[in-house]
Amino acid sequence: GGGRRFGGGRFGGGNNNFFVGNDIGIIATNALGLNYSDKWGKKVNFTGSYFFNNTNNTLRQLTNRETIVNQGLSQFYEESLINNVENFNHRANARIEADLNEKNSLIITPSISFQTNRTFSDRDALTYASTGDSLSALRSTSNAETQAFNLANNLTYRYKFDKKGRTLSTDINTVWNNRDQFSDLLAASREYRRNTLDTTTQETDGLNRGFNYRINTTWTEPFGEKSIGTFGYQISNNKTRADQKTRVFNEENLPVLDTALSNEFDNKFITQRLRSGYAYTNNGWNINLNLDYQNARLDNEAFFPTEGVFRRDFNNILPSANINFRNRETGFSWRIRYRTDTDEPSVTELQNVVNNQNPLNLSVGNPTLGQSYNHNIFANIAKVNLEKSKTFFTFINYSATSNFIGNSTFVASQDTLINGEILLRPGGQISQPVNLDGNWRVRAFATYGMPIPKLKLQFNTNTRLGFNRTPGLINGDLNLNDNIELSQGITISSNISKNVDFSVSTTGTYTIVNSSLQANLDQNYYVQESNIRLYFSPNNGKLFVGNNVNNMLYSGLSEGFDQSVWLWNIEGGFRFAKNNKAELKVVVFDLLNQNNSISRTISDVAITDVFTNVLTRYGMLTFTYIIGNFKEPEPDNSPWNRGRPSGGRTW
Repeated sequence: GGGRRFGGGRFGGGNNNFFVGNDIGIIATNALGLNYSDKWGKKVNFTGSYFFNNTNNTLRQLTNRETIVNQGLSQFYEESLINNVENFNHRANARIEADLNEKNSLIITPSISFQTNRTFSDRDALTYASTGDSLSALRSTSNAETQAFNLANNLTYRYKFDKKGRTLSTDINTVWNNRDQFSDLLAASREYRRNTLDTTTQETDGLNRGFNYRINTTWTEPFGEKSIGTFGYQISNNKTRADQKTRVFNEENLPVLDTALSNEFDNKFITQRLRSGYAYTNNGWNINLNLDYQNARLDNEAFFPTEGVFRRDFNNILPSANINFRNRETGFSWRIRYRTDTDEPSVTELQNVVNNQNPLNLSVGNPTLGQSYNHNIFANIAKVNLEKSKTFFTFINYSATSNFIGNSTFVASQDTLINGEILLRPGGQISQPVNLDGNWRVRAFATYGMPIPKLKLQFNTNTRLGFNRTPGLINGDLNLNDNIELSQGITISSNISKNVDFSVSTTGTYTIVNSSLQANLDQNYYVQESNIRLYFSPNNGKLFVGNNVNNMLYSGLSEGFDQSVWLWNIEGGFRFAKNNKAELKVVVFDLLNQNNSISRTISDVAITDVFTNVLTRYGMLTFTYIIGNFKEPEPDNSPWNRGRPSGGRTW
């Protein structure tokens, strides 16, 4: 909410067992996966997979952040971070489907994973006042090694009664995990007003163990040919035990247990839910209405450094509705969706232990934290005319969260003791999650597309509006940070022939930032993204060339972040063999060597700009061969498809 990442050069992925994941920085990946599928007898289907991957991520990051302290005061933070993460991951999954007879079926999906992670960080940071005077500086290095284990299983049993539509199903999900981490920190921080130097040398052992289960029983009952009802009961328990011990080396270089950085903590979150629903389908109408009652109990117990018990009960009514209509003849459709949900705090947010990995930016949990409650309303209208290649789509989405889990941030103006033991120097800050009201957001989007027959072009325009209000506390004062986004885009694409394809597009986004604590805050910024794409394939598709030129213009960001970046990708190749089944292609990515990644994040009390290293210019040679016989599709000369390239082109 409020953050945007710009730039390119990162690969996406699908949701499957072989997905490595997405991250920032430059990543070297080695991966190996195996699939196995079999049929055991006539009633049991088995599929299984094993996946291993090793990644090495090198990250270099520059951060500029402005923290709004009060009506006339801001504080600035600059950081240079070098980070290296090496990760080894093993995953095994299986799925067993058994149709025991016509009425009984069973599905079992076990999974297991092991992970080893090694992280090194080198941080250089400075805080200074709005006058430009330096407050404090930091230089730190840290290492961490993590061993993690996860074992999960899901069992689904379904029974079909003689009456059509009447079923009984039970779903049992269990997850057991164990996470063991050892880390060290070496830090030196300087306070400029008195020219004092503090050093920290520490080691931390952290152990997190968790066991979660969820049992869900559902009964479906038909109310005729066009409607059906559902009734169910669900119980779940999220249980976690956290044990962290931190030892600080004294002047004699002996390790001493630091109780302010250590904690033993048990967390249980038990949820029970009664569910009821009704569904109706007829003549393009689909109506789903649901009403749930949920009781949740938060049960926390602290053992070290102090003992304490904290319990809270939450009772909520959770209604939801989904109504949509579609007319296939006219291409007109509309939908209204309303839903409610709750979000419980994580163990890290509940654990009352200080995290000092960055001594200038401390954080601590809050054992009194409660769950949040969210309302979401979505509505859209669409009109599609395939014969005339005209499309119209618009939607509006509104959501509001009560008991929002936000942050309370304290910025030290003088030496301050945290938990009676940790010294926070002037310019340093500490944040703690708290429950706040006043969080809401709204988004609106509209797009319209139409052909220009005389020029054999397709025209599309889209407009986007957004508003996000995030509450936060800064030194005890409530701040409402408003983020308003206005965006307009235009795209013109070709409809000439299957051998020539091009498009020109541009989208401008202007973001307005308002703060209730600083009415005169000027942090508005503008981003313009423009793209020119050309694909040409003469000689019946055997030869092909492609160009993709992208420009990112940034204006209004912090010093050194405003720039205009050109990203030019070029490719060429040829297809051969029978039916062009073989393809040899050369690609040069980022020909001008300008690729980068810039992001701005607007939180409750701060505005942060981040510059991250990404993969720049490289070349790639690929060979592809299609195995199998596929009939060449008949040409489609409709206005909707005319001129689009064939042969599996992907941009």
